[in-house]
Amino acid sequence: MNSDKKIMVIDTEYDINPKRMLALSYLICQNNIILEKIRYVKYSPEVFRVDENGEAFKYHNLTNKFLDKEGESINTIMDDFEKDLEGIDMIIGQNIISADINIIRKESIGTLNWYDSLRDKLKKIPIYDTMVSFREKNPGEKSSLDSIYKFLF
Repeated sequence: MNSDKKIMVIDTEYDINPKRMLALSYLICQNNIILEKIRYVKYSPEVFRVDENGEAFKYHNLTNKFLDKEGESINTIMDDFEKDLEGIDMIIGQNIISADINIIRKESIGTLNWYDSLRDKLKKIPIYDTMVSFREKNPGEKSSLDSIYKFLF
């Protein structure tokens, strides 16, 4: 990608009962330079534990032991994410609007970032959801990431 535009590609992993972010990962691409960040969330055991027998665990496979070891506080992750949004021209993701932005909003409300400034920053950046775009251009086709890949390739 040779572009002077600064593009962020986002993905999150989360548990669903209750819905809590487990990982926030993103690439920032500009002028053939790619910065990659993968951040795991460590919650206090009294606040949240991953349901390692739950449905979501089959997809994310993030254990409590791993998150306790590799994770960071959600406050630190949200603060850093907000800083990394500076200068971003576009955000891209698969099902980003209903899934990723929604969980970022939920967690950042808890860290007090959302109403302070994160919401306003995200409002100013165009968000391109590959799932929505694919559905618009290919009505009737399944729009999961696997289905889109099979359709295109």
